[in-house]
Amino acid sequence: MNKKPIENKALKAAIQKLKDSPSKETEIAFFEEFKNTKVIVPVKFKPQPKTDKHNNLVLSKNVEINFLLINDVNKKSYYPAFLDFESFNNWKKGNKEIYNIAFDYKGFYNLLNEKNNVAVGVALDPFGLNIICNKSLINKLNQPETNKTEEKPLISDPKVYPTSMVNALYDCCVKNNDINKAYLKSFVYPHKMAFGIIVDKKGSDEIFKELENVALPFSKGIELVFVNIDDEIVKNGLKAHDVPFYER
Repeated sequence: MNKKPIENKALKAAIQKLKDSPSKETEIAFFEEFKNTKVIVPVKFKPQPKTDKHNNLVLSKNVEINFLLINDVNKKSYYPAFLDFESFNNWKKGNKEIYNIAFDYKGFYNLLNEKNNVAVGVALDPFGLNIICNKSLINKLNQPETNKTEEKPLISDPKVYPTSMVNALYDCCVKNNDINKAYLKSFVYPHKMAFGIIVDKKGSDEIFKELENVALPFSKGIELVFVNIDDEIVKNGLKAHDVPFYER
């Protein structure tokens, strides 16, 4: 269905490097390329689409999209993802019932987490480079960024206290039973300053996205960094006399 050229030269190169020299560095490079590209996914439409006078597909209003699967020798199912139209067409072999749509990793995240999903992952370039991305990896790629940086900041009290932002964060914390305490600090890096929200919590870091959505409208363009209270980045950054802006 998609007619824009998809070649994925950078992604192919990243996969090849990962296969030739497996390391944390080549793995990260592959992840970054995969997160910023689209691939070709085979589908079938029910009912089948018609074409207009310009040879464009015309889908019916209530069209059903069926994503195709392939199986490995252990009968595990994967969503095939082709990196270019040449490999897709070689696999399709002229089957007129098979079309394609352009997909990114977020699309696969949605498919793999559907209630009736039976696939265990995605097979990138399944009949070529063939690299498998299982469901847990796709879910990891889809986790929200926490704006955490590897560069350890200097931690201090903010010179200008963002009262409106803290009030909004407080109200959000009250509604979340997984948050025990929350502190606001200034995180001072060599070339910038950020508001650091240090959270003593239970549960996953999904909480940070909720807090970020609440705080952003009041941050006045200042970057927000959310970290767990036991994170290495804030080690020794909190003192015994520091008072949380929220405590359950």
